[in-house]
Amino acid sequence: MAFLKESVRSLRAYLVLVGITAVFGNLQQGATLLSTVGVLLGAAILGVGVSFRPLLFKHSDYIVNVLVANLLWVILLGLLGVLGGDVLSSIAIVIVSTLVILYLVKSVRRLASETRSTPV
Repeated sequence: MAFLKESVRSLRAYLVLVGITAVFGNLQQGATLLSTVGVLLGAAILGVGVSFRPLLFKHSDYIVNVLVANLLWVILLGLLGVLGGDVLSSIAIVIVSTLVILYLVKSVRRLASETRSTPV
């Protein structure tokens, strides 16, 4: 799958875009606990995207932790969706989101190892 190799710039742009979308999308939901957590996770993703290169070099585990927290949040929302009766779309969203987040984690780990192995 050589055609799916993310660069630092493309991954950074993706995280910034997802973070902005998550923050504004959850702000429109009103002041509920779910939207507040969504705003906080969106802000964390946005922060990771904005400072992606330095974090990748020194604290790539923090990036992975934010992505895993986002994955756990998606799974929780999927379970709530299933309990609410929206079974098929909730399961589909969880599966697709899990695949995307696992791909992002793999890309971050690859980029971190490449960044650490290149001479300064």
